[in-house]
Amino acid sequence: MVWIAMPAQVETCVLGWAHEYPAHVSVTTLSQFDGHTVYAVTVTGPSAGGSVKPGLLCAVPHAHEPAGTAACMSVLCQLITGQTLEGEPSKHDVVAIRNGVVVTIIPDANPGGRARAPVDAWDGMQYTNEEFLACAFGVDARSGQRFPRPNRWRVGELEASRLGIVWEQVGADTYVEPNRDPGSSLFRLTRQLSAERTYNRWLDLHQTEFEGTDRNCQVLLPVTQDELPPPIRDENQTWGHEITQAWEALGARPAPPQALGYTGSQRDYFVTLWGEHYRRTPEVSTEVQNNRASTPPQTQRDLQEAAIWVSIEGLLRNPR
Repeated sequence: MVWIAMPAQVETCVLGWAHEYPAHVSVTTLSQFDGHTVYAVTVTGPSAGGSVKPGLLCAVPHAHEPAGTAACMSVLCQLITGQTLEGEPSKHDVVAIRNGVVVTIIPDANPGGRARAPVDAWDGMQYTNEEFLACAFGVDARSGQRFPRPNRWRVGELEASRLGIVWEQVGADTYVEPNRDPGSSLFRLTRQLSAERTYNRWLDLHQTEFEGTDRNCQVLLPVTQDELPPPIRDENQTWGHEITQAWEALGARPAPPQALGYTGSQRDYFVTLWGEHYRRTPEVSTEVQNNRASTPPQTQRDLQEAAIWVSIEGLLRNPR
């Protein structure tokens, strides 16, 4: 298995593909405060008769969840070159996909955070869950406990003896969690992309530990799923079940799709940030088990990759 998840590896591949395949690859970039570059890679072919093709936007928001990045790089390699990262012919009709849809992938929305990761993949063998979470979120300098999880924080208000890799630096003394703050690279880049093109589906790739359960993957629907317009709500539900079926075919242990379970102020915050978007665009998020020996990196990548292909091919079959 080829595992590409660290920023320098992603950058090398993306720039190489853009140079070698300019006819169907374009790259949009955004600079982070710390100097890292976030890449959005768009792959498509010629439009038939000038028609507007449906589009999928896929992103990996969190730096401590690298399997999504590894899967994105595998899918991009196949869409662009027709071959897997391992050099085998792709099993997917990538020419038909390029000609029928637009696929934009942000394989790592926070390379500055990912660059601080001590490992390329979390295999459940090197770090206990508490050690992993201390890497992910950091250690509070005052209490010595795991760092809290505000959406945005400033040095002075909080102090980290160990800076968690989840945080993106957006100012000299300011850090944010990427999918929870409009100043993050994720928000800024997706706003720019959406101003240039309409995306008919959004797919977010996440990971969690699935503590206390034998499940190892799940599709999460928007927190406002039950309140969405029926066509959006129904597509989210159908799409989530299609991904779940693909996971079951791979021998995974998925939990049924369900709406994100935030309540109170956390729910209110997500509604404020994402509510209008959820009403306009079908969106689902994957959660694939992280840092567990029972779901090794190969499986993590396979499950995230399956979700991307299901999302692309579903849009190709049924463009909105």
